Amino acid sequence: MILDFGGGTFDVSIVETTAKGDISASGRNSRPLAASSIPVGGFYINEQLAEKLLFLHINDNQTKEAVRQALKKYYEWRQDVSVELIDLRADWQNFIKNFRSLVYNVERAKIAVCTSITNWGEEAKYTVVPGAQVKVPLNPIKDRTGFANARLDAGSGKFLNGLRGLC
Repeated sequence: MILDFGGGTFDVSIVETTAKGDISASGRNSRPLAASSIPVGGFYINEQLAEKLLFLHINDNQTKEAVRQALKKYYEWRQDVSVELIDLRADWQNFIKNFRSLVYNVERAKIAVCTSITNWGEEAKYTVVPGAQVKVPLNPIKDRTGFANARLDAGSGKFLNGLRGLC
């Protein structure tokens, strides 16, 4: 079984292999036994990472509550194609712009980390753990916000138990 968390999809394939692990080139099951691609997976993971990063870097409860409300509105807005971004309150517009940018930056960091992993085995040891920086907005409901730098890496981070399994 092959699982691929892409940037916007989650692809699953089941293929029959030879005893050595090569894809069987002949026989009844030489083609994939099953394949599916759905528009979740990688993008969903990026959003979840972005949410965790936000809440790790917001210190005051008032801003956290405003972000919770804005996140709720963001997910509602994404589901309702009839609502334009310009139709929302200014603070929600700011949040959506900042959050979408953060999700995009998480994807870029995830790709950077995945491409720098040289050994995918669980036993892999690194002198320097492959990682990338992500700029996290400190007050994403504001038009102009400061940023914190967060590190997304292939090790056991405080918000993610190893990115290696997601690459």
